[in-house]
Amino acid sequence: MSLNYQTLSLNNYNLFYYKNVPNDAKAIILIIHGFRGHSGQYEELVKYLNMNNYGVYGFDQRGHGRSAELPGYVDNFEDFIVDIKHMIALMKANETSLPIFTVGHSMGGLTSFIYGALYPETINGQVFSAAALTLPFGVRFIPKIFFRLLKKFPKFKIYPVIKRKSSRNKEFSKHLKNDPYAIKYATTGLLYEFLFKGIGMMKNYKDKYKVPCLLIHGNKDKIIPFQSSTNIYGALSIDNKTLIIYDGLYHELLQEPERRKIFRDLTKWLDDNGPNQ
Repeated sequence: MSLNYQTLSLNNYNLFYYKNVPNDAKAIILIIHGFRGHSGQYEELVKYLNMNNYGVYGFDQRGHGRSAELPGYVDNFEDFIVDIKHMIALMKANETSLPIFTVGHSMGGLTSFIYGALYPETINGQVFSAAALTLPFGVRFIPKIFFRLLKKFPKFKIYPVIKRKSSRNKEFSKHLKNDPYAIKYATTGLLYEFLFKGIGMMKNYKDKYKVPCLLIHGNKDKIIPFQSSTNIYGALSIDNKTLIIYDGLYHELLQEPERRKIFRDLTKWLDDNGPNQ
């Protein structure tokens, strides 16, 4: 299948998105990719969801993929939340009668969690894949003042020195190295906004969270500790919440060799929480 991108113009910024909606769609899913990733990485999931009568929208978050006017940079973390709000509004305008769910991976799990806490009335449920709801490995012991100092030079590029393995899928890992839309660095501005401002916002808003949700994580994740999901699951004061921890799986759950099992679990949860339930 092909993902045909369109442009959503927002106050002098262009977001690139695609939509694949079958005629018999029973709900619409918004996929929100992770840090340094892009929406095109989920083509297999899009196809699977379409086959199960779910329409899908995906977009490149600002600073990422096709939406990267300045790759690896964002002015303000709140911009990510505003962009999700605009995408949801677009989906509601185009697919007026259908329920809307989000699937957020890693940093996309963080941005979509905050969105859900702020605008629960606009969505029917959320899926969080290895959501970055805590600091990544290797960052938690770096003093915040270090990033605050670097924030004075917000467009300074930082390349990863230690590259932690994100997936056991060798084909995905090989393709990632040459993927023109996967950014190879991050600016100090993006790192500060994501790691400190974004996670700080999540902590401030988590008590407001009331959306039905599915949290999935691999217990061999070398990027985001799987306790990120178990801890937030325990903290949420809602009844409709589900947690699945996959034994032996790495960070890129939706790319892992066992991804078809994950696709089935995800789709079953959507079916169980859909319009007829």
